[in-house]
Amino acid sequence: MPTPNSVLIIGAGIAGFTIAEQIIRHQQRLAVTIVGATDERAQRVSFWRDRSRSSALTLPGAQSWSAWSFNTPKLGFSLQRGKTLEYVSFDARSYKAHLTDSLQQAGVRLIDDLVKSVQKRSQGFHVETSQGPIEADVVIDTRPPALPESTLKQQFVGRTLTTQSPHAIAHPVLMDFNIAPIAPNGISFIYALPLSDTRLLIEATTFSYATLAQEPYEKAIDEWIQAHLPAVELTPNNEVEQGILPMGPVTPRQVELLSAGLAGNAARHATGYAFTGIMRQAEYFAEALRTGQGLTTIQPYSARSRWMDSLFLDLMRDNPAHLIQLFEAMAHSLTGDDFAHFLSDTGGWTPCLRTIVAAPKRPFLAALWKRL
Repeated sequence: MPTPNSVLIIGAGIAGFTIAEQIIRHQQRLAVTIVGATDERAQRVSFWRDRSRSSALTLPGAQSWSAWSFNTPKLGFSLQRGKTLEYVSFDARSYKAHLTDSLQQAGVRLIDDLVKSVQKRSQGFHVETSQGPIEADVVIDTRPPALPESTLKQQFVGRTLTTQSPHAIAHPVLMDFNIAPIAPNGISFIYALPLSDTRLLIEATTFSYATLAQEPYEKAIDEWIQAHLPAVELTPNNEVEQGILPMGPVTPRQVELLSAGLAGNAARHATGYAFTGIMRQAEYFAEALRTGQGLTTIQPYSARSRWMDSLFLDLMRDNPAHLIQLFEAMAHSLTGDDFAHFLSDTGGWTPCLRTIVAAPKRPFLAALWKRL
C-alpha cells in the first residue's frame, strides 16, 4: 500500500484513544483523527502487568496489588500472590481525560460526533459525519460489535461503595462463587475491588448466553454486602457501572474495515479481559504504520491461548458447573504468576500445561477429546 499520511479512528473509547496514543508516539508525522461520541460512563479497567518491566503507558490513578483471592463452594477462600506480575486497575474516565489532553497537544484532531458511513475508494476512504465528510488513507474501526445470540457473554453490574470505617478487604476478590445464581444456565460470581480503605467496587457478574435486566445483579450485590460487610456503615453512592463483554465470536460494524477493540477480538474469550488485547492491537498498528507494513485486523491472542479458550467454552457449554470447578482448581493449584500469565497469554506453554494438570480430569478430558 502507498505510505499513508492520515489515519482516522472511529470510536472515542479505550481502544480508540490507546491506538491513537501509540501511533503518535511512533509516527508523529501522521495526521490522526478520532471520531466518536464522548464516553462518560463509569468504568474501571483491569489487567495484569510485569512489575520488572518499565512501561511508557501512563495510567492516572492506577492501583496495583501483588495478591488476589477467590471464594469457591468447595475450598472457600484461596489467596494467590504474584512474584513478578501484579493486578492493575484504573479509572477509564481519568485515562481518557489524560489522553485527550496529550493527544490534542500532539495535534490529534478529536471530533465528538458519530460516523454515518464509510466508503472505500481507489485511494483511501470517504467518511461521512454529521459535521461533514472526512478523507483518510487508513480507517481503524473500534465501534462496539454486534454480539450473536450464540456467543457467550460476560454481563456485569458494579456499584462503588464508601464506608464510614475501614472495610478490611485488602486484596481484590476476583471471583466469589458463593452467591445465589443470577442467570439460568450460566455461572454467577461477585468481583470486589478495594479502591481504598473506605471505598469498594462490588460487581455482580454472569457468564451466560442470555442477557438480563439490572435488578437481579443489584440484588446479588446487596446480598453480598449484607453477608460480608454487615457491621460496616455505608455512605449512599449512586455511581453504577455496567456492561456486556463478548466471550466468543463477534460481528464488526463493517467487516471490510480494520477492526480493533472488542470488534477486533480484544476480549479474551475465556475471561472477557480486554485491555491486554487492546494494547497489543495498538502496538501492532503503530509498528505497521511506522514500517510501512500492510495493515490487517490482527488476532491479539496466540493460537495457544485461543485453543485453551475453546476448551473453557466447551466446558461452559456442556455444564456451567464444570467451568466453576476449573476456576476453583486454578485458584487453588496455580501460583499467582501462573494464573496471571495464563489469563494474560504470556509465559508460553508453561501456565497452560499447569492449568491442564490442575483441571478437573473427567470434564476437561471430555472437552479435550472433542477438540482432538
